[in-house]
Amino acid sequence: MGKEKREVSTKLIMDVSEVITYLQDLANSLKAGQVCVQQGNEFVTLKPLDLVKVEIEASQKKDKEKFTLEISWKNESETVGEINSLKITAKEPAVKKTAPEPTEKVAKASK
Repeated sequence: MGKEKREVSTKLIMDVSEVITYLQDLANSLKAGQVCVQQGNEFVTLKPLDLVKVEIEASQKKDKEKFTLEISWKNESETVGEINSLKITAKEPAVKKTAPEPTEKVAKASK
């Protein structure tokens, strides 16, 4: 028979420094090849493969900003997807300014 389903889920409000600590712990666990998430007596131990699927979404609204990171994998090998140019940094990129396009063409008056 297959494994029983295990799940740990929570929503918290915390200081950014605490979030950084969790992310560092996640990165260290991924490097070690095993991620154990525990809350009270409940825990889930995950063993990611070398190839994982990563979904990132960043959005801004009037009074809310959101960053979502999802990492998933199947317990079998997957093929490598397309490598893209996604970057995560603390700095905004320099945007090249282009000349604005005219909205109307002015007709020349004939004499």
